[in-house]
Amino acid sequence: MFDRARHIHAFFSTDRISRPVLRYAFGITIVMTVAMLFGGDLAYLIPFLTLNFIAPGTKRPTLKGSLTFLMIVTVSMFAGFMFVNFLHEFMLLFIILLGLFLFLIFYTDKVGFIVKLFMIIALLAMPVHASYMNAAQWAYAVGFVLFMGSLTAIIVSWLVFAIFPDIPDPDAKAEAPAKKPNPKIESRIRLQNAIDTFIVSFPVVLLFLFFQWSDALLVLIYVVVFSMMPGVVHKAGAVRILGNLTGGIATIIFYQLIVIVPNIFFFVMLFLGTSLLFAQYIFSDNPYAPFLKTGFSALVMIIGESVLGASDAGTSVWERVFQVMIAVTYVIVAFKVLEIFKRKALKEKALLHEKG
Repeated sequence: MFDRARHIHAFFSTDRISRPVLRYAFGITIVMTVAMLFGGDLAYLIPFLTLNFIAPGTKRPTLKGSLTFLMIVTVSMFAGFMFVNFLHEFMLLFIILLGLFLFLIFYTDKVGFIVKLFMIIALLAMPVHASYMNAAQWAYAVGFVLFMGSLTAIIVSWLVFAIFPDIPDPDAKAEAPAKKPNPKIESRIRLQNAIDTFIVSFPVVLLFLFFQWSDALLVLIYVVVFSMMPGVVHKAGAVRILGNLTGGIATIIFYQLIVIVPNIFFFVMLFLGTSLLFAQYIFSDNPYAPFLKTGFSALVMIIGESVLGASDAGTSVWERVFQVMIAVTYVIVAFKVLEIFKRKALKEKALLHEKG
């Protein structure tokens, strides 16, 4: 008994791998529980957003950084509210400005990925619903959920980093300062990536706006965010398909279990166990870690929407798994087709240059 206690104590106090795992699993479970108590149509976004604060490679947020982040989120929410409330009736102008704002978000390197994620959700969530309901009311709802989501994510991040702090590695060597890239080359690469992301994602945004697919807002956000991630073709694309497939299968099994035992305590314990299972691989050197991380993100999004959203959960799980898989496949195929056209254009340009 005492030996077991010593082993548990050693696990919590000395192991550098176990602390991030516990931090990740307990952090996302706490946020999911808070979101369940909080409720609301968009409460399912809060756990998904929190994943980025406790993912591998993240550090404990500083007070200055947290306040700056909250300020940026608040300004973004206000700008999104003004944008939707005053321009949603002028559809052509609205679409032009929406495309411009999205492109600027894709291109800029002045803010991090998490801030971009909040900005994109603010831009996309508001107009999709505002077109058939009170724009101001819905904009307030979106802004409130995103602000509370960012505040919850920061507080929970502080909490889990305080309980499970990182342990300094005495064997770690100081990293040599990275060479600064050429600003012109870096800007050219960011511009090309922004153009590619815009070409792939904006047609989907237009489809959602024109056909009023408000019930599938999660899929729209997933398409846009997924298209921003590097390496969505070739092997990375296959990894992400497998990851989302794994997450989809795990989501279906998870949902069937909570249907059998519809109890909040069982849900929390099952979610914690699932999070621990995925986190052990996500924070390891296992070659399957990248696609398991993608799969767990899909699980958090789909389960969150099914349990916390206002839609029919029974059909939502199966439909969302299918829709997310379609969305992932579309993004990967679209980038692949775009790459083929770009290579063809480069070959034609080279041939013309030789002839000239």
